[in-house]
Amino acid sequence: MGIQIDAMPHECGTKKALKIFAQDDGSITGYCFSCSTFVKNPYGEERTLEQLPKRKEKTKEEIDAEIAEVSSYPVVSVPTRKLRDTTLAKFGAHVSMSESDGKTPTAIYWPVTKQGKLTGYHVKVLDKSCPPYNIGDTKDCDLLNWENAKSSGAYRLIVAEGPEDMASIDRIYEMHGDPDYHPAVVSLPHGASSAKKVLTKHSEDIRRLFKEVILCFDDDEAGQRAVEKAMLALPHAKSAKLPTKDANQALMEGKAKAAYNALAFHAEVPKNTRSIVTGK
Repeated sequence: MGIQIDAMPHECGTKKALKIFAQDDGSITGYCFSCSTFVKNPYGEERTLEQLPKRKEKTKEEIDAEIAEVSSYPVVSVPTRKLRDTTLAKFGAHVSMSESDGKTPTAIYWPVTKQGKLTGYHVKVLDKSCPPYNIGDTKDCDLLNWENAKSSGAYRLIVAEGPEDMASIDRIYEMHGDPDYHPAVVSLPHGASSAKKVLTKHSEDIRRLFKEVILCFDDDEAGQRAVEKAMLALPHAKSAKLPTKDANQALMEGKAKAAYNALAFHAEVPKNTRSIVTGK
């Protein structure tokens, strides 16, 4: 996960489309949204965040301007992820378009809130060579889509590892579920590593508002660790094992019905976490 720290010209001719990111490990990378190019060393040589001049913190006015710009982006379908515009609109997401042709989606911007107020966006670039990043104030934020979940009146809450999976789960239930039993769906705001912290933050409200909680994290080592951490905050939660690595992959590969069955009927308390949550 990274944060955008700069924007600069690129050899393709753009003046500002080369975005510069500081990653969690301190490394600096770049991605040009004009020519869809990953730039390993955007400053010409390998640098870390510590080697750059101390970055001036953005003012509230600058952050508000960034948020306003993203909020003006359109809401369109993203065929490469099989996500419909109607689904993205439900989650308040916006989509940036290619600066070269003006019609190809380049990134999905997922709203981030704190206590119900929009404070930034989690940005998922559709080119997998560019890691996700955040704009605005996203520190100590809520679960993504938390405000909608709280007011949903749903019996079941499903927690996804990332926002694309969150939207995919919602779409999977639209395709195969009963509308009367549609779950509330949220996402961890900063991937698997944020599971314990953010779920602990919301644990009291989650127990009060929902009768059942299902964790739907990636089927990999990081996802398994996230399940274990999440169970410390929500010891009665269940976990669903999908037929694919994640929910978006299930949607893209035509395995939505199998994913629905896994979520709706086969979620269970993970056996390898029972000793963790009970202290045995």
